[in-house]
Amino acid sequence: MSEANARQQAGDDLAVIRRLMEDARETVSNNGWHLVLWGSVLAVAEVFDYWAESGTLPVSPRVVWSTALGLGWGISIPLRRWSRKHAAVDSLANRILAAIWIGCGLGLMLLGFCGARTGTLPGPITPGVMAIVIGTAFFASSSLCDRALFRMLAISWWALGSTMLIWPHPANNLVMSAGMVLFMAGPGFLLTRRAGKPARMELVA
Repeated sequence: MSEANARQQAGDDLAVIRRLMEDARETVSNNGWHLVLWGSVLAVAEVFDYWAESGTLPVSPRVVWSTALGLGWGISIPLRRWSRKHAAVDSLANRILAAIWIGCGLGLMLLGFCGARTGTLPGPITPGVMAIVIGTAFFASSSLCDRALFRMLAISWWALGSTMLIWPHPANNLVMSAGMVLFMAGPGFLLTRRAGKPARMELVA
């Protein structure tokens, strides 16, 4: 390979790396907005579900969750499409992260509607089971997106879920609501603040 070709190859490699780093920053930021969205929606839904189950709110829990999930997916899908359209590159890392969290969301829906709402999954233990699923999604994402933060959040969710499973109580809905704010919406907001900073992310080519 001539010296000129070597320089051209090095320049192309640097351009690819630059595009990947831009995509990493956008992935971290966009993933943060999804965490803010779902953390906020689910935190409010958990409180309303607690009120509905206790009779304080004259609305069926099914209505509460149908409304919350409809709102969440109704915003999340356009947000995902927008982020893919404006991403520097449509990397495999983006697609893997999307698959992890879409799978987590659909799994939680199945647990809620096929388990808790039918009575086959007792209500007091449902928040604990869901917290462990969320923790697993954070752990699976940690190799792609801010390893230290996401693993810390995974451990926090697993600890919270284990505690709620050991001590099941109707008020665990309120505990889960606090977890959504502390371990999802809050960290998601911090991730969006890093949009213009170098991202700590391992991209899969």
